[in-house]
Amino acid sequence: MSSTATAHVQIQQSEAPVSNAPSNSPMKIVVVGHVDHGKSTLVGRILHETNALPDGKVEYLREVC
Repeated sequence: MSSTATAHVQIQQSEAPVSNAPSNSPMKIVVVGHVDHGKSTLVGRILHETNALPDGKVEYLREVC
């Protein structure tokens, strides 16, 4: 965040459960940003850090990159 930007955050607590969805349901994430701002890198890093990539995928990508 730039030094001139101001962030306002309001947190509200609710007595309702956060989600009624089963814990094994897929999570949907939207990443928005300008060109060359690291959107694909961010998603790739999340997949790597959570061990969500298939076996051998990281090694394959290292070979082709």
